[in-house]
Amino acid sequence: MSNDVQIGRLINGTRELEGKGTFLLCSTAQTIQEITTFNPHEGIFVSRKDLENALYDFCKSAISNYIEEGRNKDVYTFSIYTDSYNGSYIVYINNRASLEQTVADCYDCFQENYMRTGDEIYNQTKEQVYRSSKFSEGDYPFMFEDMPACLESYLETYSCISQETPEYLSNKENYIFEKTIIDSELFLIAMDVIQRLHNDLKQLN
Repeated sequence: MSNDVQIGRLINGTRELEGKGTFLLCSTAQTIQEITTFNPHEGIFVSRKDLENALYDFCKSAISNYIEEGRNKDVYTFSIYTDSYNGSYIVYINNRASLEQTVADCYDCFQENYMRTGDEIYNQTKEQVYRSSKFSEGDYPFMFEDMPACLESYLETYSCISQETPEYLSNKENYIFEKTIIDSELFLIAMDVIQRLHNDLKQLN
């Protein structure tokens, strides 16, 4: 919960990103070192913009994949699920037909369980099930997590930094990250990508 509060403060601008002016050198020898300066030959510099560009490409692929699957009708939501601790992004998209099918299945299941157990937790109206399912990403039949190699590599390294597990580093070249990225900046990056997707999202009906 305290982490959620800090993320909220970051998003609404009531606090600054921590780590400005410093970098994290993640070596192929499975070490993580904080540095203030570096030379280009020391490793591949991974900026906030690099992560943003990779996430943007990932989201465009998700949109294309969704359209190719024949789901592009009455789309009502597009979401970038962001995990700033484990370092991951997942794109969820849903349309009205999928939502209505989920609601119907869930409502029938709830009614069956209520008749069998008498537990009031299952005694819900269809409207209640609809409201709880509409923006529940876990209930969407479409999720996209096939990240491009560069984004997957960046986030795997990010995860090792965030969880302080350098022994799991698997990068084949040294990476140098802006330290501010580790301060929940994955959320701010996702928000900026949503803005960049303004025209791309018009492909969805």
